[in-house]
Amino acid sequence: MVNLSPAVAEEMGLRSRQTTSGVVVTEVSRNTPAGQTGLQRGDIILDVNGTRIDTTRALDRLVRNGNTRSWRFSVERGGQVIRTQRFGG
Repeated sequence: MVNLSPAVAEEMGLRSRQTTSGVVVTEVSRNTPAGQTGLQRGDIILDVNGTRIDTTRALDRLVRNGNTRSWRFSVERGGQVIRTQRFGG
């Protein structure tokens, strides 16, 4: 995962997006929490459990300090915002 920037957007072919900040998913393995959540390469993570995510650091801090068994992600995929959820630690 990397911070969204114009260079990253161009490199990954992310076009027609209105999002200017977030974290871009660069790789997902099936048996990881990200894969089980339904995240895909190129998704832009906008918020997690209602908390805006602007940087990889903010995402890491939220996940490490999160005391929840339910994770709700809002991501931009293909120009549309979708929501996905994962239960468990």
